[in-house]
Amino acid sequence: NGLRAFVATSGAVLIYGNGLWSAIGSTDFATKSGSETLSNKTLSGMTLLPNGGCISASGTLGIGTTSPAASYHVLWAADVAETGTTINVQRCRGTTASPAALQAGDRFFNFAGGGYCSSGGYAITFMMTTHAEENYATSRATSFQIDLAGFGGQARTPRLKLDGYGHWLPGADNSQNLGSAALRFATVYAGSGTINTSGEEDKAGIRALSAAELAVATALAGDVALFQFAEALARKGEAARLHAGFIYETVVAAFAAQGLDPMRYGIVCRDPALKPVVTANEEGEHVCWQPDHDAAGAPKWTVGLRYSELMSFLIAGLSARLAALEAR
Repeated sequence: NGLRAFVATSGAVLIYGNGLWSAIGSTDFATKSGSETLSNKTLSGMTLLPNGGCISASGTLGIGTTSPAASYHVLWAADVAETGTTINVQRCRGTTASPAALQAGDRFFNFAGGGYCSSGGYAITFMMTTHAEENYATSRATSFQIDLAGFGGQARTPRLKLDGYGHWLPGADNSQNLGSAALRFATVYAGSGTINTSGEEDKAGIRALSAAELAVATALAGDVALFQFAEALARKGEAARLHAGFIYETVVAAFAAQGLDPMRYGIVCRDPALKPVVTANEEGEHVCWQPDHDAAGAPKWTVGLRYSELMSFLIAGLSARLAALEAR
């Protein structure tokens, strides 16, 4: 059982143990028995781990694979049940030897990332966190939260939360949009309609429509049109469905005809049109959105209407018209 050593043609010094030759300076945990002390040692080449894992020569970690395709790559075996977990993070109060239940607000999973900034340091600009919503001694309500740094040097703040009731919540009240003029959701399926803030304490300058505004409403009542969406027509041909509604330009013209500024009213919506711009570096392509312009350099717009407000406007106009007919 004495030490047996061998110098390979490559110049590496090999030692024999557990029925295998291993190079000095490398460690193969998949074939070692007992314990291995790594203090003040440097791994070289690929280091195999039990159950098919490895630490590659470039320092990437593979769990279940010896060909990690990322800094941390987990490959599940085919016989692993769906209820299994690849990463399991658990926390308790007290100690692991004498654990105590979590309290509301306690954080038990935290995944963060960021990058090097021009200011000369690293910044955490992204974070996913799970919190206990209640005392775990009596309940297990949990929330999941995403924090992101914003444009213009904004610090990392909460952006999205899924609470213990299953409700998706914004990071702050009345501060974030769902979609944008350039990136819209196609269809919203819901069991009921949207609820808009409507209390008197949240509004100012409450008044009835003026004569000019009623004239706009009366004129628009006869401007309901049937149409097909151009995108659907290009994709489906004449099978594209017919829709009923109003045309943005018609509504704008009706206000202008009465000497009113259409952009003064929330009925009319206009946002800068954006175009995708692809940039590329050694890590691949990235799409960002920038303002679009026509051939003359004028800004393009994505236009729309708030139908709920438009319908209220039309009701007022039709009501005034009906009152005038009844007064004759």
